[in-house]
Amino acid sequence: MSGGGNALGRVRETPVLLGAGLVAALAAWELHGHARPLVSGSAKAHALAGSVSHHGPVPGQYVPPPDVVGDALANQVGLVALAVLPAAAGIACAAALTRRLFTGRRLATGMTPRLVFAALAALAAALVTAAVAGAALGSAVTALDSLESAVQVLRTTFVGAVLATAVLGPPWRTPRADHPAPDDRAGRPRTLTHAQA
Repeated sequence: MSGGGNALGRVRETPVLLGAGLVAALAAWELHGHARPLVSGSAKAHALAGSVSHHGPVPGQYVPPPDVVGDALANQVGLVALAVLPAAAGIACAAALTRRLFTGRRLATGMTPRLVFAALAALAAALVTAAVAGAALGSAVTALDSLESAVQVLRTTFVGAVLATAVLGPPWRTPRADHPAPDDRAGRPRTLTHAQA
């Protein structure tokens, strides 16, 4: 993400990746709390097939689905893995857009850009939550529960982004870090002479 002349190249990677990991974990936590047990097609087929004994199949006997279908940890890890990349992209775009909006203005590192970034990052987190709910959980989570999860992720991400930018600074490089030290007209770095020091 670093390097280059575009706004996305001026985004700091560490805050974006940490934020994306936290957003993905929060989205997975919220979605898992609202999801009903998800029974996959293979689990249904397995359950309907009946059990098999040494005498052959026993028709009509229920066979529970494999453990991985109901394993909360496996589902949490899968949801986090699915959400982390779009969350990183959304947060990086929010940081780049905010930096672009406030570049060259006196308030570029003030509170207003940080609030704008927090709002854009929260919106991206809510969209990622809704997309992951639709793609990964399907009918295991209702549309209303998906919306409720997305709103909770939006609120928590906004507060977390405001606090993180207040403590750690904005997730974009400030203009002082982007430009080298001033040079004199000949192109040489300015140095202080003994008399100036």
